[in-house]
Amino acid sequence: MTGASDNGTDPADTDAETLEDFLDSLGFLNESELLGLAASWEARDTRAHEDAWTQAVACAAVSGLTIQMEEARDAALSWATRGTNVPWPYGRMEDMWLDIRRRAGPALADAAVAMVLGGHLDEAARAVLLAPWLGAAGQA
Repeated sequence: MTGASDNGTDPADTDAETLEDFLDSLGFLNESELLGLAASWEARDTRAHEDAWTQAVACAAVSGLTIQMEEARDAALSWATRGTNVPWPYGRMEDMWLDIRRRAGPALADAAVAMVLGGHLDEAARAVLLAPWLGAAGQA
């Protein structure tokens, strides 16, 4: 095996760092990027997405990463659905922002899963799960 393991770094640690960086970056997404994520995810090829998720679940089970995969998915969805304590009427703008984040949630969950599985996941499945994120990041 080449890459991170050659220099004594555990690949799982690298994937964890990538996921942590990803989760930290979510707060910097703007409305346009979140809407783009949501639109891209909604326009996905449903069959390819189902196949990618099947592969992700199988890959996680074989690699012993099921818990990490679920935690990554849950962390992204938690960010997307986290509410606010801002009282009405000031919270009305927060409600709109929350709705936009919620719409992007599934795409963020897919990206988090692909990141935590890293090189363990088949390239085609990884590409499907990361496509909306990479498009929003301008890398697609």
